[in-house]
Amino acid sequence: GLIRGVMACMAQESWLQPNKFDCNNGERLGISFLAGKDFIGQPSLADAQVADFKLHEISAVSDLLDSIKADPGEGLKYRVKAEGTYLFSLQSNSILHEFTADAFNMMLKDYELDAVRNLRQKSNVVNAPARVNQRLFEKLIIQVGDKRDETYKKVVGWPVEIVPDRNPMSLKVGDQVRLKILFDGKPIFGVRAKVW
Repeated sequence: GLIRGVMACMAQESWLQPNKFDCNNGERLGISFLAGKDFIGQPSLADAQVADFKLHEISAVSDLLDSIKADPGEGLKYRVKAEGTYLFSLQSNSILHEFTADAFNMMLKDYELDAVRNLRQKSNVVNAPARVNQRLFEKLIIQVGDKRDETYKKVVGWPVEIVPDRNPMSLKVGDQVRLKILFDGKPIFGVRAKVW
């Protein structure tokens, strides 16, 4: 299961893409850092853009930052060493994006960010280009073997975080899962979320 961290104001999505979500113990897992639309993407993050990259297991956390390859197309290769549920967490450094006025206004419309659109209208800057400073917070859940545990619901301590109430790797088509959205570690209600 893939849980994508909340990104403010971006024209494309980004995600951690494994070569498989279900692995056997001892297998080599590949994870790519992709960006695109509707889960069709290209390599997106180089090692210098990643601030933090960790593997969370039920009773351990490993820092994988030094394992990321400098080439965005390389991502990460990791040999899984034990059965269980694995949670990979990635936080990027700040990434500055610049938009033309038309592109930014279209993105605001597409993402239904009406409050920002209204603020631009009130401030009389609808025709001005925009700059967005973005940080990515992304999670990836992988199952290794048949041993399932509660690693999937670990809170990693980001400013914005999504936590499922059930192990996404145990879900079948038609099952429902509740997602808790945390802001500074506390549940937040009434926020708009996009689900793919």
